[in-house]
Amino acid sequence: MSKHYTAKDILEMAVNLQEPDLSADMDGDGKITPGDARLAFDGVDVPDPAMVMSRTALDRLMNAPSFRYDGESDPAFQRYREMYEAAGSRAAEDAFGLASTHTGGYGSSYASTVANDAYALYMDKLAAKSGELEQQAYDRYRDERSDLYRQLEAAKDQEDRAYARDLDAQKRQDTLAKEAADRQYRAERDAKEDGFRERELDNKDREFGRNSLNDLIGFAFDAAGEGDYSYLAALGVDTSALTKKDALAAAETYAKYGDLSGLEKLGVDVSSLKQADAMDRAAYYAEYGDLSELEKLGVNTASLKKQNAMDRAAFYAKYGDLSGLAALGVDVSRMRKDQLFDVAALFAKYGNYSLLRLLV
Repeated sequence: MSKHYTAKDILEMAVNLQEPDLSADMDGDGKITPGDARLAFDGVDVPDPAMVMSRTALDRLMNAPSFRYDGESDPAFQRYREMYEAAGSRAAEDAFGLASTHTGGYGSSYASTVANDAYALYMDKLAAKSGELEQQAYDRYRDERSDLYRQLEAAKDQEDRAYARDLDAQKRQDTLAKEAADRQYRAERDAKEDGFRERELDNKDREFGRNSLNDLIGFAFDAAGEGDYSYLAALGVDTSALTKKDALAAAETYAKYGDLSGLEKLGVDVSSLKQADAMDRAAYYAEYGDLSELEKLGVNTASLKKQNAMDRAAFYAKYGDLSGLAALGVDVSRMRKDQLFDVAALFAKYGNYSLLRLLV
């Protein structure tokens, strides 16, 4: 159901006497101000946000296409395909050349088989990566539909609550209208009893006073729309909520750039934000080999250190320094450079492809 906001309602939204509804933002500046009340002097009808949200979620569910994964239109799959095809071609060429050295430098069916197997290894990796990307795409599709169902349920619950709330509000308005009608009837009866002319003069005096006060209130609201709340305060309006709102907006802006002091002064718990910053910083250092920040956070870095040692040993071994391999327990006493392929295969067996990548 829709709601009708009078100009008085919109004025009260401007000073937070009512909960602001941006659907009543008549000038489209993203906030409710006294100027919106002047633009909607006869009031404005706005749709119930819960009903709008439920219809939107239902439309998206009904019109959502079935899941279909197309690797040709997936940029991630295209990048992996280019990478694996290039790596496979290099591996095939290197494997063919290496096999040829063992057959007198001439090409052979053995060298061709070795080269094809090296290329097929990377094509198998590409096929596995395609399946992984398809599963990720399906997971995102499933999560989006689950989110839509949750949104639809939440919107339906909110719509039901809004309907009950509006029904109660209507009952209260009817009661208030009846009471106002009763008061009006008694006032008219008193006016006839006390004398019509005297009552009419009194009413004129009161109307003049109200008009003057309304002008002053209008000026105070205009000033408040520009951030000056002193005139409202002079009229007895509590402006603490407005000033606190401005302070919170400023603190949130500083927090976006890493300064959490403003939020702390407002009593906001920023421990989770600080922890997230620490984790990001530790991850950044770890990318460049500094694991100390991760260790401070209680992360077990033993596997990372071992990986770094194996990568370093593989790098030095490529240039003839086998000391790193020896420190890892590899027998390098009679090792030639061409035998490093055996070591690379051994490392790859346990998931470390660094030496293999350096050799090929």
